[in-house]
Amino acid sequence: QSYIEKQKQDNEMNIASAVQLALLPERMPDVEGYDFFAMYESAQAVGGDYYDLMRLSHRLEDYPAHLPDAFGLMLADVSGHGAGAAMEAVQFDAILRTYKGTEGAGPAGALTYANRHFFSRKARPHFMTALGFMHLPHQNEARLCNAGHLPPLRRRAGKVERLHGSRDIPIGILRDHEFENHIYDAISGDLIVFYTDGITEARDNDGREFGLDRLQNILERTRLGTPEALQSTILAELHAHQGSDIGSDDQTLLVLRLGGVNEAR
Repeated sequence: QSYIEKQKQDNEMNIASAVQLALLPERMPDVEGYDFFAMYESAQAVGGDYYDLMRLSHRLEDYPAHLPDAFGLMLADVSGHGAGAAMEAVQFDAILRTYKGTEGAGPAGALTYANRHFFSRKARPHFMTALGFMHLPHQNEARLCNAGHLPPLRRRAGKVERLHGSRDIPIGILRDHEFENHIYDAISGDLIVFYTDGITEARDNDGREFGLDRLQNILERTRLGTPEALQSTILAELHAHQGSDIGSDDQTLLVLRLGGVNEAR
């Protein structure tokens, strides 16, 4: 391979990386009343993880001005990694931005729409797991739609549980599949951890996975108050386990503390 060919490939990968990174929030999202911290690390120059968080209060009629914002969160993980997976994540983002709420309430409608349009062109070599999450503080309610993804972890009053309800098939399997929301109660102080399988499947030198049990245990025994501090603890143990800051797969970790009327720790 000549130097010129290598330079051309590097330039193309840099362009792909710039396009993909432009999809991710550049800074803390403009959502009032929450503590939120995010980490994204691709295994290669580009990767197949995706996340976004958006304010929804202005879209809800007569939303109480004194409450924290209603918001939606989307997290996705394309099978595989590298440039092909990254471009699928780009396409997923583009599809979501054309959604006008025509497929029903909450994140299930958005994922149903995105899944259908994934089949609008030729057969795809990848599928995608995804999570859609919506918090409605004025109803003390959260809506979760899980398209084949791993369950978020919620800590409330010292107890940690897996929000595993409504786990469904991934995006890109059945064209006309309709996803459903699962409703959870949600109160101020709920601490929720979202992640991709690059975290739980990270391996040490002996081939042992980091694991969901270990992630849950960290959340149970760590009493640090902010999402940033908790995330730092998780990442320190993850990096020690895999022996590097970068894993063999793309890794995304989102830690969120809900706002609202009541308080729970």
